[in-house]
Amino acid sequence: MILEYKNGYMNSNNFDSLLLKQLFESKTSEHRKLPLFSIVNIENNSKIIKALIDGLNAKVFNNTFFYPGNTNTPPIISETEIVVSIASGSKEPNGLPNNVYNSENFEGSLYAQWVINNSTFILKNFYITQFQTDCGSDTFDFNFYYNCMNPYKDQLGVAFLSPSFEYGALGYILVLRSLGLEIPHCGAATSISELSNKTEYREFMRITSSPYDYATIVAKSITYFGWNNIAVIYSNDSTMASLYKVFVEDCTRLDISILNNEDKRIISPGYLRSNFRQFKHIFQNIYDSKARICIMLMDVQSSLHAVEGLYDIGFREGDIVLIFKSKIGGAKASFNDLPEFVHKRKELLLGSLSFSSIEYYGDYGEKIEAEIAKAFYPEDPSYKCFSFDAFMLAANGLDYTINQGGEIENPWLLNKNLRKQRFVGCSGVISINSNSNDRNSAPKPLMNFYYNETDKTYYEEIAMIFNLESSKTLSVLQQIIWPGGSYEIPKDLRDDNFDCPFDKKLVSRSGKGIGLLFGIYFSIFSASGFMTFFVWQRWKLIDFPKLKKQKKIKFADMMVYLVIAIDFFQYLYLGPPISINPLVAYISETTSVDLSNIISFKGSFFWIVMILALSLASLSIFLNILTVTRFKYYLETKYFADIKALAEGLMPILGNALFIPIFSFLLNIFACTHTTGHNIFDTYLDHDCYQYCWQGKHLIFAIFSIVAIFVYVPLIVYYRPLYQEVQESLNIKTMPKYLVVKSFAQIFFVVLKKTLGLYQLKIHGFIYLVLFSIYIWIIIRIKPYNYEKISLFLLVSLLMVDWSVLWTSIANVFEMTIIPWLCCQLIGWAAILVLGTLKSNKIPSLILAGEGIDVSILFKFMVGQVEASQIDKKEIKFVSKKEIGNPWKNILAQDEEKLELKVEDDPSQVKISNSIDYENDALKKDETARIATARKFI
Repeated sequence: MILEYKNGYMNSNNFDSLLLKQLFESKTSEHRKLPLFSIVNIENNSKIIKALIDGLNAKVFNNTFFYPGNTNTPPIISETEIVVSIASGSKEPNGLPNNVYNSENFEGSLYAQWVINNSTFILKNFYITQFQTDCGSDTFDFNFYYNCMNPYKDQLGVAFLSPSFEYGALGYILVLRSLGLEIPHCGAATSISELSNKTEYREFMRITSSPYDYATIVAKSITYFGWNNIAVIYSNDSTMASLYKVFVEDCTRLDISILNNEDKRIISPGYLRSNFRQFKHIFQNIYDSKARICIMLMDVQSSLHAVEGLYDIGFREGDIVLIFKSKIGGAKASFNDLPEFVHKRKELLLGSLSFSSIEYYGDYGEKIEAEIAKAFYPEDPSYKCFSFDAFMLAANGLDYTINQGGEIENPWLLNKNLRKQRFVGCSGVISINSNSNDRNSAPKPLMNFYYNETDKTYYEEIAMIFNLESSKTLSVLQQIIWPGGSYEIPKDLRDDNFDCPFDKKLVSRSGKGIGLLFGIYFSIFSASGFMTFFVWQRWKLIDFPKLKKQKKIKFADMMVYLVIAIDFFQYLYLGPPISINPLVAYISETTSVDLSNIISFKGSFFWIVMILALSLASLSIFLNILTVTRFKYYLETKYFADIKALAEGLMPILGNALFIPIFSFLLNIFACTHTTGHNIFDTYLDHDCYQYCWQGKHLIFAIFSIVAIFVYVPLIVYYRPLYQEVQESLNIKTMPKYLVVKSFAQIFFVVLKKTLGLYQLKIHGFIYLVLFSIYIWIIIRIKPYNYEKISLFLLVSLLMVDWSVLWTSIANVFEMTIIPWLCCQLIGWAAILVLGTLKSNKIPSLILAGEGIDVSILFKFMVGQVEASQIDKKEIKFVSKKEIGNPWKNILAQDEEKLELKVEDDPSQVKISNSIDYENDALKKDETARIATARKFI
């Protein structure tokens, strides 16, 4: 404001020359006349006379005065006030529902105002305030916007923050222009393509990068996941149509096929569920295309209603992976509706992906996120970062203009200076592209929508970050949870062979079926643990004496090494999936006989394998009972020698190598996790959808399986220590305590794999790592073998498993590529092997290699054609029963080499003068009884 003479400026020189005091004294009151002053207000670089002061009278022409900061409110504080207006209201035109999200999103600007006014580094000696309008945010209606904004046109300040919603931002530019205002507009997160045009909308700039970046990043993400076939639908507005055009060009360049028909990809802007019949053919075409990956180029509200349309046409969980153009808003935006619609959205949204502008990036971003979350608790801080950065852009531009001596009321000077800014905001480094109104390319997060079982909450969190201008285009933050809770990247095409006697649309996950499954598994585990406790009581005090003399290696000793090697791969299988290394995964699945990723155990083939598993379990039960009870009444029969030979040959296979496969496959009969109705009897077998659960054939097999498990598993736990009693030629003895612990651990690991391993892969990996480490510690304490070298061999193999589980779990969480994973794996394994070898060289070798053995004898032994006691020769040949003679003579002959025997009149009384150091009376009694029995039958 300037005080002027009527005929010119009043400055210090002409004031002194006039000497008003003398003038007043020299003139009479009749001739005295006071100077005439005018009050001038600077508006838009022009001087506007607002009033005249004539003596003691004032004549006002216009009572609207603008003060520094382009505000018409007189300053009330010592600091100069600067006003920035924001479109933070929720009101919408034409009776549409209020947009409450807009006002919530602009709370970030309120926090930015507080930061600035409490800062000593920006706008020092100034106080920035907000003038909030409530004239629309999403749907644009010119008359509504104009009539609402017109009364406030003189109160809007030096800059304007436009809403994040596309057409609201464009609408405010047009309306303010019509009101004669072209103050700078700072867009929060709007992505409308027209606003990128710097020539057409020179007053506008936004803190998000070009919307075309999204098209390129979506296309690149498709190739990253290894997909080649997709479907796409887009709304027919200028922004999405332009985005679609760029996306199609990128897909063509990257050899990505769009399978749904080109003329059936368009959906109207503002699509609602009430429009389903009109656009049903669009959704049907996507279903018929067999594409599993569907790109949704629509606004959030239309996308959510389109999800319901996809459900209504027949898509169910796992059938489709949805990729949205923008963040869908988590549970707040997705599930705030009627239950019937929420159900549809939940099923298809879980595991979906969405792209968004980056929020709360870097250390400063995380700091602001925590502060905003605290300031506006319990509201979600999402989206507030955009308005925070938009307000900070305006403040930085104002600060720069003031420091340069410019007038902040000059909109074009301020606009120019805003485009020069470069600062760190809560979304990263903010700067405006010199050729457009867009922010220079910023990181784009890929969001993953998932359900957290721990706190029963739906989340939409960043899984990856794409940055087109960085040398590292992709940064992986966490593993993606795909539809169905899987961590494995789904295929881009749906299976064509849905061969089931019901419509796929009726299928849903069964909570009752999963609950019953977990209950059965827990019961089996509890019963096994109870049985293990009693077996432990039987064996906990029994140890074998340490091997002190050199022995020639026997075939049974070689089997000990073989079992350790098989256990190594089976333990790997029971841990997290090794998808990053197909070779190791293949060996692990093969040795565990879990060939589900190699062979499809579906339909009739599943029942064949189930019968085989039940048969092997039954055979094992028979041989176990025979071995445990010794069938004293049948020992004299001519068949016993054959049965004993069969037991001696098969039990190491059935009781060790095949224990995990048999037990694991028998558990599959209880896998009824999907249903076509609401009753438990509506569930069907996961491996055969023609078989409904808990009735008919399934019920029979379930009963047989559970009986087999409750008999087979305890007998295996009890039998494993007894196996050494029928292996007369065995030099390497396994401590019974270790075998009991091993049995319980394997049961627990299998149940853990079948439960937590299917639904919480990341958690399962680290829990398995901790439990397996505890298992190793227990084994070290037990000292599992009577031969130190073989104990060391076992320890080395287990440590290698533990190391592999560690890095596989890390790789599954952080999406490591194969090269760094393999390097970490091999370095660790090499270190373990080297240390193990150095330690082994210090241990005396007591098991010496004998003459060569024909490898084919392994197979003959496995099928029971050759006894272990008969294969310690260089030349192997089959002998008749007559040549074998009484097997108990063989036992006695071997025992008499070790013991001096004296049989009294009572053949059951055998006195032993032992040439070997027996430290345990229980073992002496067992050995005595066994030799006495042999004497009886010779």
